[in-house]
Amino acid sequence: MRVRRADRRDIDLCARLDASYQTRTVWAMETRWEGNRKLSGFQVRRLPRVLTLQPPLDPEDLYGDWRNGDLFLVAEESNVVVGYLDMLTPRRLGTGLVQSIVVRPDFRRRGVGSALLRTSMNWAKHNGLQGLCIDVQSRNYPAIQFLQKNGFVHSGYNDRYYPTQDVALFFVYRVGHT
Repeated sequence: MRVRRADRRDIDLCARLDASYQTRTVWAMETRWEGNRKLSGFQVRRLPRVLTLQPPLDPEDLYGDWRNGDLFLVAEESNVVVGYLDMLTPRRLGTGLVQSIVVRPDFRRRGVGSALLRTSMNWAKHNGLQGLCIDVQSRNYPAIQFLQKNGFVHSGYNDRYYPTQDVALFFVYRVGHT
């Protein structure tokens, strides 16, 4: 497998990759009041059936991100695009904002996503960034596990972040500068 910067021809291929995922587990948000304090947290919950879901991606955004973004990577196997990572780096933040990581379903759990992340982490370190940040739906338990396995830490949430009103979980990775 090879990870490289995307070129214009890759964007159409990336837009056609199946980004759906299946899960039987979610991070369920729980909120309660203790006096005048609102307490919110998450609990891992097992569902009664498997859900097949789509992340809130708009393929049209890929073209704009590729043109305006700082890093757009593709993973290839035998010259076939099997995954991509799209990251923006607003200079004022000093943090790379990972817009999406998508791996073709038949290549998942084979190290493709981790290779894309490692390459983006190395790029971030080389370019003086302090860290990476990514948002995922609270229902995307496979992505949550993947991010935690790759050193990302849960750092917050927004309960009305997506157009679908799904809860967004934010995960960060601190880039080490040695």
